[in-house]
Amino acid sequence: MACGTLGVQLQPRAHHDLLDLPVELSARLGPMLQRVERAVLSLGGIGRVHVNRWGDGGAHLHLWLIARPEGLTQLRGSTLPLWMDVLPPLPAEVWAERARRIAAAMAAEGGAAHV
Repeated sequence: MACGTLGVQLQPRAHHDLLDLPVELSARLGPMLQRVERAVLSLGGIGRVHVNRWGDGGAHLHLWLIARPEGLTQLRGSTLPLWMDVLPPLPAEVWAERARRIAAAMAAEGGAAHV
């Protein structure tokens, strides 16, 4: 894996926060998180995928799945998001290729790939 961490954002299309997420979307959230994690892990070179939720006062649900590069155990735990600002950024073409591969992996489990 190239230097840098990878972050994927998952959010509902409709405007909901976690507390008011309709039951039918709540029931799909766990399986969707599993699908995204499998897709990120399929890139290879990933030691762990961390799921985070931050709220900045806005009432919209955003979940971040942040990939820790394999072997970089110093990036463990709650400091992982900080490393996203410290490590050199990934080149745009690497980001685009990884986004395409994640979308294809997600589509392989049902749905359509949109990048």
